[in-house]
Amino acid sequence: MSGMELQRRNAPGPQVIHPIPDANRRGMIALFTLSLFSVITTGALVAWLTYRLIFWRRYYTRYPGRNQFIVLIYNLLIADLHQALANMVSPYWLIKDMVSTYSPACFAQGWLINVGNIASGMFVLAIAVHTFVNVVTRKTLGHGVFVGSVTGVWIFSIVVTLIGPALRGIRIYAPTGAWCWIDNQYGEERLYLHYFWIFVAEIGIIIIYPTLFFIVRRRLKSSKELRINGTKRPKFNRVLKVMFLYPIAYIVISLPIAAGRMSLMNGRSPGMTYFYATGTLLMCSGWVDSILYFITRRHLLEGDIQTESTSNGSQIHDRSYDIPPTIGGGTARSIGRQKPSTTVLKHTQTLQTISSSTDNIIDAVELPELGGSDQMTAVKNSSESTRVPSSSSSSHRQPANSYPNVPSTSTNGPLAQPDTTRNEPTQFQMHWAR
Repeated sequence: MSGMELQRRNAPGPQVIHPIPDANRRGMIALFTLSLFSVITTGALVAWLTYRLIFWRRYYTRYPGRNQFIVLIYNLLIADLHQALANMVSPYWLIKDMVSTYSPACFAQGWLINVGNIASGMFVLAIAVHTFVNVVTRKTLGHGVFVGSVTGVWIFSIVVTLIGPALRGIRIYAPTGAWCWIDNQYGEERLYLHYFWIFVAEIGIIIIYPTLFFIVRRRLKSSKELRINGTKRPKFNRVLKVMFLYPIAYIVISLPIAAGRMSLMNGRSPGMTYFYATGTLLMCSGWVDSILYFITRRHLLEGDIQTESTSNGSQIHDRSYDIPPTIGGGTARSIGRQKPSTTVLKHTQTLQTISSSTDNIIDAVELPELGGSDQMTAVKNSSESTRVPSSSSSSHRQPANSYPNVPSTSTNGPLAQPDTTRNEPTQFQMHWAR
């Protein structure tokens, strides 16, 4: 690189652009349009999830914030919202026909772009790392560690963004085409306060997911626990595929602009038209992640909370049927009892699951994965103990308290719990014993 090129590359950018060139104006309009769509979709989804997290007792029996995948996606959406909100300043520039570093709007735009880009990359990387840990170790992070990690990502993103203004002052953000960002003269700040962390996220994702793919593929071929009753696709495998989608979407959306930035750092500028196009693509991340959430929300967990659906639509948590919230295929440390067999489920209320979304997480209860022989034995023994002799006189009839003690379910309210102390035969028990 010649000395002239290096000097031109590190030269201070214009402090004021007036009037706005036609190319910049078209870029602003494109950025604003896609950003507005992301603000609407992402903002609505974040508001909806926030409402459900605050007023969770109206809909769930256990706090949905314990669902770690939902929390990670929730924070990713907030980061996407930061990115999209940055371009809500564009109409202001268009009306003024001027972009000025002396305007508070310029600082706000540069701040939101930097925080949003770093946080978005870090949370996508966190999703990749979290998925990897779940699959490889077959354990989930403790709740305290997980909350600390999420908080740490936000603190890190804010501190990294804060370093620039602390070192160079608020004028570090200047017009850089169709938006305000770190001035062209601060090349090292651009690299270490932004580019570097985006590259870390992308490289980390590219390393983690192929590695994870081969680990899962090897397990599918060799592990007997993943071949229960001949099936090679347990439910956790579906969840794994869902969590692949977010990093893949991030790579597709962010890699073009990252490649352009790398080229610019090497002294070869792809041109402002390229950056307008790739920047507009980057602004799609908000609505793309929102759509992915609505498409995949039913499969985000292997099984967070098992419930019974009552006649009034409320969902009641039955702790005896809990499945560990892990997608790694591991077994729980202790499970109270196995799920009832298909014979019992035929006469009972349908089991459902509650997730941090408002819909079912699992499509159906996959009983073949839970040991069919033990279930059939239990049903057979229960049936024999409740069979009435053919000579059916009142003296030979079995007393009521000898019926199998099946928990009955109260439907008095959405927070009702199974009553495990009743010994008299309920309508469900009598029907099951016939």
